[in-house]
Amino acid sequence: MFGLALAQNATVNDGESAQIDKCSANHIDETLIPGRAGSSVATSVHSKLISKLFIQDRGFMLGYAFVETEYGYKIIDRYEMQQQIWGLTRDQFQQTKEHFMKVHVKIIDIAFGIDWESILYEEMNVPLYSGIGFHLYLLSIDAYPIAWSTDKQAELYQKITDQATIQWTTYTTRLIKLQEELCKLQETDLVFLVDESGSIGNDNFKLMMDFVSNIIGQLNIGSDTTRVALRTFSDPDKSANNDLHFSLNNFDDADLGTQASEVKYDCDRCRTFTDTGIADVLATDFRFNAGMRTNSKKVLVVITDGESTEPIKTIE
Repeated sequence: MFGLALAQNATVNDGESAQIDKCSANHIDETLIPGRAGSSVATSVHSKLISKLFIQDRGFMLGYAFVETEYGYKIIDRYEMQQQIWGLTRDQFQQTKEHFMKVHVKIIDIAFGIDWESILYEEMNVPLYSGIGFHLYLLSIDAYPIAWSTDKQAELYQKITDQATIQWTTYTTRLIKLQEELCKLQETDLVFLVDESGSIGNDNFKLMMDFVSNIIGQLNIGSDTTRVALRTFSDPDKSANNDLHFSLNNFDDADLGTQASEVKYDCDRCRTFTDTGIADVLATDFRFNAGMRTNSKKVLVVITDGESTEPIKTIE
């Protein structure tokens, strides 16, 4: 199984004002504080809308927040210089309160414990109100269900803003690049646990190690970014130091990918004790003295060809 997580504690500067912020360490609800901006705030609002309203926007809301206002950092004339994460004009905002929207507004009032009719346009600098307003506007123009494709979402963006579709495609491409850079900056402690049992055989083991080598070659290995360990597993009787081929402490080694590709198959008659392999990782590799860091993402990738010899113990 593979795990991938976007960074939560980095900022990327690509010439724009948009920032990818770390989540607050305290419990202040920034979605209710006027003027708050940033991707973490936008994501928190979006999560609330999903949990309370079960919206299915196919990523359009967060994309719009980035493209139109850079998560609220960009102030725009057509919004009367009103800071918003999800930009709406005054007329668009008023449309969310029209008579034909009463049922939707009632749902909002119940879900969030507010009186939407009393909310002013000038309060759209409150992130939660901005997100609710934008969702209601999407309902008012029958935007749901929103398409998955970039082209269709670009057309919807143009319908809302009268801006050229190229702005959507350009900014969404930039957003993807930002996210890719953040993944490279994430503190991640990654352990590969590779099956070396008798059913694998030399040829398949070589393929597995080449796969691991290729993955490692694409990672940003370093003291403050990604650290990698490689362990093989088979029989408990064989389990020893030679099952650990390099640890999380080896981030300064010149070429861990090459080291992975050069690991030799050494267990023709061994069985598949996945439970023992995982236990070894937890007891030995995910430890501070082995190079694990306090605030890192911990990821274990298990590569095996079939069922464990001890399936119940593996599950436990």
